Amino acid sequence: MNYPKFKVCVRCFTFNQADYIEDAMNGFTMQQTDFPFVCCIVDDASTDEEQKVIKSYMDRHFNLSDSSVSYKKETNYANIIYAQHNSNKNCFFAVLLLKENLYSKKESYKKFEYISEWSELCEYEAMCEGDDYWIESKKIQKQVEFLDNNSSFAMCYSSVSCYSQQKKKILSQKDGGPYESFRDLLNINVIPTPSTLMRRSCELEYLSEIRPETRNWLMGDYPRWLYYSYRWKIKYMKDEVFAVYRVLGESASHSTNYSKTKAFVENTFEISRFFAEYFNQNELYNNDNLNRNLFLVAFSFGKLDEALLKFKIIKNKSKSLWIKYIICHSRILYNILGKFFFVVIK
Repeated sequence: MNYPKFKVCVRCFTFNQADYIEDAMNGFTMQQTDFPFVCCIVDDASTDEEQKVIKSYMDRHFNLSDSSVSYKKETNYANIIYAQHNSNKNCFFAVLLLKENLYSKKESYKKFEYISEWSELCEYEAMCEGDDYWIESKKIQKQVEFLDNNSSFAMCYSSVSCYSQQKKKILSQKDGGPYESFRDLLNINVIPTPSTLMRRSCELEYLSEIRPETRNWLMGDYPRWLYYSYRWKIKYMKDEVFAVYRVLGESASHSTNYSKTKAFVENTFEISRFFAEYFNQNELYNNDNLNRNLFLVAFSFGKLDEALLKFKIIKNKSKSLWIKYIICHSRILYNILGKFFFVVIK
């Protein structure tokens, strides 16, 4: 197959997001660029009819005629649809509808192999999961222009708006922001995934050197940002808001389950500890931040005994932590004042 000279590969890995995936695809097809780009949408064998939604979208918005550049094929792992958008001639989709769920088999890394036919042709890569979506039609155009003119930067990103699925509205507080150094990023992840664009050469170096598929990490984005931050520069595009991050009631990073939330926090700091050690920057890692976060998680879930234990080993205690600590000592006070500290009483 003779493909166009794609500049950007958009990675969209999705599972059971039938209610949201059209928003993501609309964000892709709205992109106005002076170069061709390909969106690789990989559905991980969804069980909520998301694959039907994706196929219907392709039928309505893409040229699948015999005279077009489109094709459909079946492999041992997926049904694949490749096509060009009806009106946006620079937009191409490569849809892979997987037959087996790779996540449950702990083989999610294979998704990268499956899209290599298109990603290997590209200079840049962007990421947007199936429940998030882009709102700026010039997102990838602006980001490509910046990286084309700034070779020392591995990636650029912006803040994003947050949409509460429960409240059905955009929240006032945005996610993401600037940081000054690798040290800052070790303490908190301020880079929202759906806003990013990265150099594929940097991504390949990360995959080859770190081999994230061999690590027991609960997230794929934060390790990348830490690696990029240490090796190269990352640009925060402060005047832009490229995307919307959808806050769901239950996800990897947001859960109503205490054990899952605690495990996610611990895994996040395991990742930061790994990169501090890997780059011989152990003095930059602050274990106090982990204990502080675990205290706050236990406090917010009403696990007061665990919160008190964590509080004891926090070295630098802020005024707000001391207030929460005092509240912890009185369950009556906790039940009265907890809601004023954004506590969800379980």
